[in-house]
Amino acid sequence: MQHHTLETIYTLLSASTTPKQNIRVEIKKLLPLIAQLDPINYFDYYQEIILLIQQIEQKTQQKQIAEKTIIGVGGGFSAGKSRFINSLLAIEALPEALEPCTAVATYLSASQQEQTHALNLLNHHISLKSEQLGQLRHFVGDNSTQNDIQLGELIQYVHLGIPELKWEHIAFLDTPGYSKADAEHHHHSDEKLAINQLSKADYLIWLVNAKNGTIRDEDLQFLQKITPKEPIFVVLTQSDLVNRSDIEPILKSVRKNLKSRNIKIAGLMAWAAPIMKLEGERLAGDDIQQWLNEINQPVQQHAIEKLDTLIQNIFSIGTNQTKQLQIEIETLNTIKNKQKDATKTNILIQSKELNKKNQIESNCALALEMAKIYEHLFKNLLGASKFHVMKIDYLLRFLNSSNDDGSIKYFLKDHTLGSSSLKWLYTKSLSDVTSVKTEFEQLVNRSEHKILQYKYALLLEKQQNIESAIEYMFFSAKQNFSLAYDWLINYAEKLNIEAQFKITELFKIGVAKDASNIFNYCYNAIRYNNDLRFLKFLQSQAIDEKNEDAQYLLAICYTFGYGTSIDYEKAYKLYCNTNIGNSIYNKTVIDYFNQGIHKKNAIQFIKKNKIKNNINELRKILSFRTFIDPILLDYRQNDAKFKLKYFNIIIGFIFIILTTYIFILTFSNQKVQYNLGRYTNFHEYWYEKSASQGNIDAMLALGKYYELKADSLSMDKAIYWYKKLVDMDNSEAMFALAKIYEDKNDNNLLEQAINLYIKLANQDNKEAIKALISIDKKKGQFKNVIFWYQKLVRDEKNNEIYENIKKYKNDFENKVLWLIKAEEKGDIFAQITLASYYEIRGNEKKAFDLYKKPVTEQHAQYIIDIAKSYYALKDMNNALLWYKKSAHLGNVDSINFLVRFYEKDKELQKMLYWLKVLADLGYVDAIEQLAQFYTINKNYDQAILWYKKAFELGEEYQYSINIGDSYYSKNDIDEAEYWYQQAANYGVDNAEEKLLLIEEARQKIYEQEALLERKEQEKIERTGLWKDPSTNKTWMRCSLGQIWTGNDCENNSKQHYTWEEAKSAINELNEQEYGGYKNWRLPYLVELETLQNNEITQLIYPSNYISRFWSIDSKNSSYAFTSVYSGGRFFSDASYKGDHDNYIRAVRNH
Repeated sequence: MQHHTLETIYTLLSASTTPKQNIRVEIKKLLPLIAQLDPINYFDYYQEIILLIQQIEQKTQQKQIAEKTIIGVGGGFSAGKSRFINSLLAIEALPEALEPCTAVATYLSASQQEQTHALNLLNHHISLKSEQLGQLRHFVGDNSTQNDIQLGELIQYVHLGIPELKWEHIAFLDTPGYSKADAEHHHHSDEKLAINQLSKADYLIWLVNAKNGTIRDEDLQFLQKITPKEPIFVVLTQSDLVNRSDIEPILKSVRKNLKSRNIKIAGLMAWAAPIMKLEGERLAGDDIQQWLNEINQPVQQHAIEKLDTLIQNIFSIGTNQTKQLQIEIETLNTIKNKQKDATKTNILIQSKELNKKNQIESNCALALEMAKIYEHLFKNLLGASKFHVMKIDYLLRFLNSSNDDGSIKYFLKDHTLGSSSLKWLYTKSLSDVTSVKTEFEQLVNRSEHKILQYKYALLLEKQQNIESAIEYMFFSAKQNFSLAYDWLINYAEKLNIEAQFKITELFKIGVAKDASNIFNYCYNAIRYNNDLRFLKFLQSQAIDEKNEDAQYLLAICYTFGYGTSIDYEKAYKLYCNTNIGNSIYNKTVIDYFNQGIHKKNAIQFIKKNKIKNNINELRKILSFRTFIDPILLDYRQNDAKFKLKYFNIIIGFIFIILTTYIFILTFSNQKVQYNLGRYTNFHEYWYEKSASQGNIDAMLALGKYYELKADSLSMDKAIYWYKKLVDMDNSEAMFALAKIYEDKNDNNLLEQAINLYIKLANQDNKEAIKALISIDKKKGQFKNVIFWYQKLVRDEKNNEIYENIKKYKNDFENKVLWLIKAEEKGDIFAQITLASYYEIRGNEKKAFDLYKKPVTEQHAQYIIDIAKSYYALKDMNNALLWYKKSAHLGNVDSINFLVRFYEKDKELQKMLYWLKVLADLGYVDAIEQLAQFYTINKNYDQAILWYKKAFELGEEYQYSINIGDSYYSKNDIDEAEYWYQQAANYGVDNAEEKLLLIEEARQKIYEQEALLERKEQEKIERTGLWKDPSTNKTWMRCSLGQIWTGNDCENNSKQHYTWEEAKSAINELNEQEYGGYKNWRLPYLVELETLQNNEITQLIYPSNYISRFWSIDSKNSSYAFTSVYSGGRFFSDASYKGDHDNYIRAVRNH
């Protein structure tokens, strides 16, 4: 025996190197805690938990596949099972060859990393190397056929973990070919192994070699033996090796043969898996990938679920007991306050407090222990997080953590009741366990507790989600949690603008106290980030709260235009209210430059303040340094240069005089004056100068300037200048004046506005047309609205088109040609007219294309308004056309209008069409309406379809009972019960009543079935048949050729048949529909052996004679097994298929 074979045997028989967790010990740790919480029912809990432990242990032995849906892959020898699995999954996981490859049941399922494990005969999970996997087909022994064994017999199954496998809830089971000839040394029957393995599968994929031309009889017989739990999916392998034209006939033949044996199929597909390609492909038939996607659903682990539910129930009992103790303590405290001597009451309160403390500790310990079981035993972090969260929720409810110290005591200090769970949630979330982080987030949002918000914010900070961290810290700080406030201050000092803003929000509600820093945050945010949130805050503090710091900083903002426009008037007023910093200096500068009444005082102030920084600040404010530098120049000179100083001043004044002279000559020009108005701060002065000389741009600018000021005097001035421009036919002024008149809320002025708008509209001014539409809509003049919309969408450049449309008003054929040209230019009126024209003439496609044709977003709004206008005019024909256009563009309001209209007009097909459009857009109301419509009309299949769509959109509790009603109406009791149960789970009021109806209906069905069964039995007895109640199969009492007299069988004609004659005789029975059935067949040997019972013998063998009956089982190609009955006893034998003749006793499945 080779060394590597010995190594493999040693591996297969070894114990697992992975430490085996003691499930029993870990779960039993719950028992003492349960005894403390509910000692009365402890014994019942103990028995239930011991039973659950046994179930969980059994599941754990098959841990890799326990949570998977098993899909068995079966077929005869050379069907290519391993090759099919490899090509379906696009991997090379299983060995492939033309000889039998699979020696042991092999499961393949998704895993995070590639791995190979086996469960050996000692129930140990062991790891296998790839070369050891290949050795499982080898035989070892003493070279005698009796004692040799195959290595694969040393293990129960192999599991391959494959990262690339996309169906995470499925495990594929590869089995030995059932029909391969047993190896010379192999004493196990491959057929029995295959039956044993495949019968455990939840679903079955059956492979048929396309080269066989159809499915073989052996395959059909095998499938009847294993009786699949669900319809099977049949795959035609090696389809690329037959002619393409032959594939469909082969598929039809396979389907027909399966149907003849009452074998239900979920799908039938032709598959090609060329040797040189990794991935196979479907050539014809159903899509197996879609079938697998539907099956790929999580498998419920009932034992673990039951343990979970049990512990939650016990935890709830503990919670209720804690609540009761809390109520008792509060009641005793109320009584104590009314007593003079409360000594006894205090003792009682202390006792209750101690009981409550013990209760809390026990409940928390139970939740924590269950969380550990989920994490370490079941490797289920989501389940663990659920119990950690449950524990924290419980603590928040019953512990006195209303102040910071209490919260820190219970949640932030080490080794306290809450800290372990909070730390666990934080640590796992930090490790990017998404499910745990979600639970943690939901807990924080649900509880709104400041400590949890603080801890969750720290988690977000670690994960670099600073923005969200600031949000949660803010919520925590709002509840006066100092640690959260300190954290925000730290980030604010790091110049985080969001943290700074949150500090301002806290200042508003009195949490933040350091006003000076907060206002500095505001000033910097406004100046460098132009963040207007801070400006709004600063304004409220300066104006409403009269805060001097805020007033000073806001004044600077108005002075330099930070976050707002420069407004010296507002700045001056604010500086006057405060003496902080440079307020007096800044106020003086503004007053001087604006030629205020304190000009002399300002000059004196400037001369006294010989500070360089002040001079620089002054220069920033002033527009013309030329005017101020001579005054400031003496600040830079020392006493030794006194004469030079005054000489420079004189030169400066001479320069000023010259500059002024040039200025007067230059600035008397109207264009220069207009530009000065635009580019200096003296807008009004220069605009007036230029406008008085007839400059149109200056007049318009002056009108806008006064209009923006908005006070009544300024508005009169604006109207004055706009009127001057209107007299000059200036369209911009005309529109501005019309707008002012429209806003005046004066009917006479409104008429003037309308006249101005009409004048502009006739010049194709689109904004004026829109204004007229708005006015006419308010006045209810919808004919005018439609008229103006027509003008709005038309381009005057296409005037020829519209002239021809008018010209051919009564010649519709020519008119259509010009309408087409107008439609191509974007005229929506032409588009709707054409759609109507095609619709009337039955050209639905062209009409539909025009309705569906996209338009601009603006035109889409026009269409809705036009539809509403026609509707207001009660012109329903035109209204419908425009609503249809709008609906086809996806406007929900228009679709709803059409639904209501067609429903009222009894045009149900059109109503359904638009309802389905709404449903496809995801509107649950439309889906519900469709479902109700089909329910009323008793089309329950369609009703179910639409109710399920609503169900899938998340309205489970609402529609599950409707689905149940629909199934109930079509007498599908099982499905109805399922959906009623769903409704009951969601707490729907009458769901329990519906379930009672199901019980009553099921009872009636049972009674009907029993009646039918009795009638069937009477029919069987009359016709000489017998139904075996243990197998539900029907037998012929008499052998073929005999006649049933009512008590016995009498010989009639031929009773002995050769093998070929027997098969032909069975076919004739089915053609004649013997006994009313046409699914008769020869029995299997095991079925004949079920008749070995004295009572059955009396029924099935009334005449006691020697008889040998054919079975369908073949021993080999020449012999078939027979069952011999002689002298009241049975034995099996084999008969030659050539000329041996035997009796026939036919059987059929129910």
